[in-house]
Amino acid sequence: MRRTVFYVFIVMVSSFSLLSTDLILPAFPEITTYFSCTEAQTNLTMILFMAVLAIATLFWGPISDRYGRRPVLLIGTGLYFAGSVLCAFSPSITFLIVFRMLQAFGGGAANAVATAIVRDVFDEEAQVKALAVVQSMIMIGPAVAPIIGALLLRIANWQATFFVQAIFGIVVIVGACIMKETNKAPLTVSLFRSLGRLGVVLSNKRFLLLMLLFTLAPFPMLAYVNGSPYIYQNGFGMSSQTYSFFFAATGLVSIFGPMSYSFLARKFTRKNIPVLGFSIMAATGFCILISGYRSPWLFLIFAAIANYCMGFVRPLGTFLMLNTREGDSGSASSLIGASSMLAGSCGMIALSLFTNYLFAVGIIFAVCGLLAVVLWKIYQSAYKETIA
Repeated sequence: MRRTVFYVFIVMVSSFSLLSTDLILPAFPEITTYFSCTEAQTNLTMILFMAVLAIATLFWGPISDRYGRRPVLLIGTGLYFAGSVLCAFSPSITFLIVFRMLQAFGGGAANAVATAIVRDVFDEEAQVKALAVVQSMIMIGPAVAPIIGALLLRIANWQATFFVQAIFGIVVIVGACIMKETNKAPLTVSLFRSLGRLGVVLSNKRFLLLMLLFTLAPFPMLAYVNGSPYIYQNGFGMSSQTYSFFFAATGLVSIFGPMSYSFLARKFTRKNIPVLGFSIMAATGFCILISGYRSPWLFLIFAAIANYCMGFVRPLGTFLMLNTREGDSGSASSLIGASSMLAGSCGMIALSLFTNYLFAVGIIFAVCGLLAVVLWKIYQSAYKETIA
């Protein structure tokens, strides 16, 4: 593949989780009405999707170290396609939840191998720049997906969002058929031992601390994603179409987060970038608590700034985690993806503990931002040579 085509393909592979969540967000109120279920039951389609996606990512990553990225991607995407079609024909909310879990299990393969493929293809010097480019392009999905979802609701129904996901799966399957295998040095151990590499990577204290630290970005981000349709549509009285534009605005701002990393790296040392990002995120949380309820525009501005800051700390975090070990790219990549998904699920669960979702988002932004600054200071003190 040419480099431009390669970037586009990796972005598509990396976008499975975001597309599968953001595309159906405008349909949440309609799904709740269609199945005569509660908001909590509808939210389960998102929470369990993220939880299964995390577990599946852990499963597929080590397998890709043993058998290669390409076969894992083909099998997983096939399951994702099947799950998407079944979701569209769900006769009840229970079946929708189950089929979303199947969809998540297949999507976990893409989630596991995307970062590993970048690690396979680029040398260490080029990795962080490549990750910044890919992560910026990935954010186009969250910006566009809700608009597409809202438009589909105007001309069709919520089932159409899953047909779109099925088509997306077919496109990735075709790309995987064309793609050459990137894992040039597969592990020769048994499948069981291959899965055991997860424990080896997790036993690295540096990796574990980084993982705990940088999962404090997806935790509030997914809390915001899950709460946003209710905040904007129920709280501020917006239509699904208007909501989709507000949500898209947050996504568009987020695109510039990873893109800003290279610029910020020239202005600040590595040790200061996470402090800057997480401190601003905490500040926006307090701003939401103080005045975010006054206007949807104020809430949008604060949420967009927080998501932007989460974006420009991610390339450095992913780079540092990938390079804690050699030869376990798939396992490391799967743990990075899984921890992000689990953190996102926890963020959604934390959100559900509140009756006021806007207040909850403010609290979560503030607490996660402050905690991340503390953990980064601990990491900086223990591993100064890795962040010079």
